[in-house]
Amino acid sequence: ADGRPLLLVLDDLHWADRPTIQLLAYLAARPNPAPRLIVASYRDTDLRAGHPLPPVLAGLGRELPVERIALEGLGPEAVGAMLARASGRSQGVDAARDLHARTGGNPFYIEQLLQSAGAPPGGIAELVTRRASALGPQAGAILETAALAGPEFELSIVAEASGAALDDALDAFDAAVRARLVAEASDEPGRGVFVHDIVRETLAGSLTAARRTRLHELLAGALERRAEQDPDRYLAPLAAHALEAAAGGANPAHAADLAERAASRAGAVLAHEDAAELLQRALAALERRSAPAARRGELACQVGEALARAGLYEDAQAAFAKARTLARTADRADLLARAALGTSGAGVTILGARPEIIAQLEQALDAPGSGDPALRARLLARLAIELAYAPDPARREAASDEALALARRAGDPAALAAALNARHVALWGPEHTERRLELASEMLNLARQADSNELALQARNWRVVDLLEIGDGPGVRDEIDTYAAVSADARLPAYAWYVPLWRATLALLEGRIPEGMDLARRAHDLGRQAGDANADVFFAEHQLLRLLVEDRVADVDPVALGVEDIVSDRAERGPAWQAYRLTFAWAHAERGELDEARRHYDAALADGLAGIPRDVNWLSALASAANACVLLGDTERAVQLRALLDPYSHRIVVTARGACHVGSVAYLLARLAAACGDDDTAARLFEEAANRDERAGATAFAQRDRRARDALAHRAHLRSE
Repeated sequence: ADGRPLLLVLDDLHWADRPTIQLLAYLAARPNPAPRLIVASYRDTDLRAGHPLPPVLAGLGRELPVERIALEGLGPEAVGAMLARASGRSQGVDAARDLHARTGGNPFYIEQLLQSAGAPPGGIAELVTRRASALGPQAGAILETAALAGPEFELSIVAEASGAALDDALDAFDAAVRARLVAEASDEPGRGVFVHDIVRETLAGSLTAARRTRLHELLAGALERRAEQDPDRYLAPLAAHALEAAAGGANPAHAADLAERAASRAGAVLAHEDAAELLQRALAALERRSAPAARRGELACQVGEALARAGLYEDAQAAFAKARTLARTADRADLLARAALGTSGAGVTILGARPEIIAQLEQALDAPGSGDPALRARLLARLAIELAYAPDPARREAASDEALALARRAGDPAALAAALNARHVALWGPEHTERRLELASEMLNLARQADSNELALQARNWRVVDLLEIGDGPGVRDEIDTYAAVSADARLPAYAWYVPLWRATLALLEGRIPEGMDLARRAHDLGRQAGDANADVFFAEHQLLRLLVEDRVADVDPVALGVEDIVSDRAERGPAWQAYRLTFAWAHAERGELDEARRHYDAALADGLAGIPRDVNWLSALASAANACVLLGDTERAVQLRALLDPYSHRIVVTARGACHVGSVAYLLARLAAACGDDDTAARLFEEAANRDERAGATAFAQRDRRARDALAHRAHLRSE
């Protein structure tokens, strides 16, 4: 009134009565030569029908410059800052992102949650309840049903489950949109989404347990009809609601059947963790109602298989243990067999036999009713693999032979693939490399017929190993690239970690040490995550390969590499221990510790060279023996070693499924020939070794071979002078 500038700040106009709003209109529109600025805040979601503010603002906007500023929620970075201030330290990007998703960045919601340690507090519950109640009882019931339907919901399904006509549900939805409780989903008409997770949580949390169970049952009923027509879209949510209803006692057997179907579809699209979760919930529902042991055993086996495919090894083992117990209770030999096969896994454990696994496989084979040829073939095949490091090779051969014969008679592709896989293990020695390649190729044909990525990975895994032994460098690289592409599609952790493992080997063989060790560590981490018992061994082998490439065998330390602990723990000083002891002997001899070298050397060869088992480690053991033999000056054994190694001069010494590579056998024969004074043969073999290692892609070893050839020539020149 006195002509001075006017600044007026008004808060919470949604609470203002009609006279207050009229006063605001008067002050804003009253003629006055002085400048005026009026700042007012209000929540448009709390403007009841007939509230005087909207028409007053509309009228003022026609006469005066009125600017409306809609306040959006805070972004993830600002939410992270609030979270850091409340806790006194940064909580990380994931915590801020989760809090932002739950609150939509609403500062009031954030503060309330932080003060209540995450649970929706009274302030939020009161606000949400008030907004929902203002929409009327029918709209409130529809919102409660939508809250149980999920963060995003289909309005026609919610209407059917809540017993409302679709038009009434649309009216309620429109009102809820205006109240900023829900919003239209952007991707498809007729779908809604809660604006904040906390709104949905609050509405769902206000329901009694009995009401939640009934609503889940009604939602399942509405979804079941749709799932028959479109299972890809509706089967998974149908199973989820049926399981929620079953938790309250509603038809657990039917819920388990639905979950089994949904899990099968999830597994088909490689969503193995989702499949495992559905199956675990189904099993829990049946256990609460003490369902028959056979049915629970079937589900427990499926849980274990899904978890194993997801790479959750320890959880899978627990599921298979439960399946074994239920199989015995139900007297089901087939379930006992599945549990034993699941427990043993898909790989070949390096170093030692696993007595407990062997016992489980034998119990399954001896169980009454275990005569199914295909299943029996798979059990025998797995037993042959588990016996790979057992002291009795005849037992392994017999199991492998019987498995292959049974599988071929049964005409079952999965059983035949398992039997071929086991046969490959049984023939895992230098004299059978070409035959093993044929077996791997037959496995690959079966994989194509069955359209099975997992079987293709098994076959190609063997092909990589076999091609490494042959020394086909280009073939190895092509096979690894193909394996990597199939693995990316299959998304099976048990197989995926071999890609960085082999690429680490190739990098190290080419002298790319930093890159090779980075890949080796990556493979080690992935192998451990997949629960593979070989991860630690293979990483130790990569470290050994690095030292071989760098010509630092003297630096081999079994304790530092962890090899001695691994070997003693798993191999129980069995056949693999002899091969490692010869490596230790070689390392000690390189360091000049000849007494310690001879102790390991003599202990490993106490039964003579013929006592070294002709298994997968045989050629590797002879390689270490040859290197130690040269350094220890054991000419008698040098002659014997030359005779044993000579038939394999064209081979490459490969260990640990391709994690380690000692180079061409010709190099070892050259060293032994030189130790025996046969320099002409040694020179020829060093050159042959260099050419073979070059073709194999082991350029670091090819350089080693040529250095040894040149050193031999230099010594011969000095003697001639």
